[in-house]
Amino acid sequence: MSASRVNKGFELEKKYSAIVHRCGMPVLLSSLLLREIGAGQVDLAVMEYNRPVVYLYEIKSHGHLSYNQQKRLKSSSIFVGEILNCVVLWKLLAGEPLYEIKDKKM
Repeated sequence: MSASRVNKGFELEKKYSAIVHRCGMPVLLSSLLLREIGAGQVDLAVMEYNRPVVYLYEIKSHGHLSYNQQKRLKSSSIFVGEILNCVVLWKLLAGEPLYEIKDKKM
């Protein structure tokens, strides 16, 4: 994978992170552990404040998940649900966000 694609993906994740993390409590998931158990890494994860529901977000510049990506994301969902004893839903965020949250300088 080229460095420009990685940078573009990182920037897209950063933009969505600022938006998504305002909707709940961020959940940090170890990509190393998820890969070790054969599941897929998760771009963003958020738990609702008032309900035992976790959302796993996959961020793509285009709107397509391959069959293998879907399988790995499903495995991640099952693992997270069992560990946190919660409902896990996943969402695909594709393309640029409709709005951005600008970082405030301190």
